[in-house]
Formats: sequence, C-alpha cells, structure tokens
Amino acid sequence: MYPNKKEVSSLKKQKSLPEAGVVFVKDENGRYFLAEKVIGRDENEEKIGEGRLNGLGGGRNLKETQKEAIIREALEEYGFILHKKSIHLKAIVFCCNEKNDGSVFICKLYVFVATKWKGIISASDEMINGEWFLKEDVPYDQMIVTDKDWLPFVFDGESLYAWVFLRNSQREKTRETQIKFVKNLSCT
Repeated sequence: MYPNKKEVSSLKKQKSLPEAGVVFVKDENGRYFLAEKVIGRDENEEKIGEGRLNGLGGGRNLKETQKEAIIREALEEYGFILHKKSIHLKAIVFCCNEKNDGSVFICKLYVFVATKWKGIISASDEMINGEWFLKEDVPYDQMIVTDKDWLPFVFDGESLYAWVFLRNSQREKTRETQIKFVKNLSCT
C-alpha cells in the first residue's frame, strides 16, 4: 500500500525560518499578483506554503533589511525590480507552527504591499502560475488556511499584527487567529 499525501508530508523535514518576508504586488488597477509556491527541490524538505498561492518572498540574509530582502527576492524569483519607496509594511504575522513531531516554531512574517516596479513579472523556478486578482476575487481556499483571517484587512489598507496557529504543514488551523490593528509598523 502506498502512503497518502498526508503521510508523505509527515515524513518530510519541515523548513523552520525564524523570520521571513512576503510582498503582495498591487498594480494600478488594484489587482494583486499571486503565484503558486513550487514544491521544494529537496524531496526530504517541505517548504512553507508549498503548493499554495502566495505573494513572493522568503528569508533574509544577515546583512540585509526586510525591504532589501524583498527587493532581492523579487529580482531572483521573478526578474523585476521593486521601487523601494513603494514598498510598505502592512502586517507582522506571528505564525505559530506545530511541526509533525509536535514541537512548535514561530516565524515572524513581515508582510508588505508594493505598488511600483520596473520590468515584467514572470514565472520562476520557485513560483509558478502567477495571476492578478482583485481583492474581492482572491482565492483564499488556495492559500494558507489562516490567510483569509488577516490578509483581506491588509488588502483594504489596514496595518496590523496577527497571531496565527497552524499545523499539518500550514494546512490546518489549531486556534482562532488573533488580530491587533495599529496605525504604523516598522522593521529593520
């Protein structure tokens, strides 16, 4: 008997980033660009959010700020350059992830919205099937299960802190999402 998808997923080592950043690129028509995160190249490691729609981003290098990391990721993953002044921090999300072995790791996720860039946004080896969505048409059922709890507020222009509680490779919510709205956010 072959293992099912859930059993195979539980055998993979799960990536644990203490900090990460994601940017949602918004065009002049108010549409947001989302793409599917490719399943990891290392068959023994599962990437956070793999197989689901998301903005683009990832971890930062030691000597770069979160904005610099987002700019680098945009260039590496899609080949376009974000204008630094158009990148705005809109949320800090504390992702409390229960791993398959029962341990918990927390990833502090910096969420940005960017409105200006140079170049053409195209697919990459990390993100595929990119598409533009109006905020009311975002397919939250194809994203990490808790994104629907806080991301609509970000797309409405709000700034916030959120605490999300997940397991089963971010496919299952274990507690209700907590949100605190704020006027301003900052990061390094």
